[in-house]
Amino acid sequence: INTIAYTSYAGSFVVPSALIEQLQNRQSEYPINWKLGDYTATWLMPQRLLLFISLYPPDDGSNVIVTIDGGWINLMKAYETRDHVTSGRFSGYYADLSLIDTDVEHQILVSIQNSGQIFSGIFFRTCRDNVHKSDRTMNI
Repeated sequence: INTIAYTSYAGSFVVPSALIEQLQNRQSEYPINWKLGDYTATWLMPQRLLLFISLYPPDDGSNVIVTIDGGWINLMKAYETRDHVTSGRFSGYYADLSLIDTDVEHQILVSIQNSGQIFSGIFFRTCRDNVHKSDRTMNI
């Protein structure tokens, strides 16, 4: 029998509706007709609410599973470039949560295959500071 060991981290978070409104306003203020290929670049399309899984050292061969409210989340691999995608340019895993329900508590479970990596946390990106810091806090 071949078993794979995982370490799991459970927590909760709330996405305030003010944050989604902020992101929608950003798109209105910065109306660019983004192309399908732009979705793979985390630094483009700043109207998205991106959740990042931080592991050290970064390894695009890691096996990471995330569920929110019991449903599987599609994780994407983030690289520092779109042209020369190599393991050396891998920066982590992310998911687009722009369509998540707001103002309700969500349960999150992150499971990482034991490989010696250090789990640093989960981070939302593209949030401006005018959304109160306590509204961006996750309990893990």
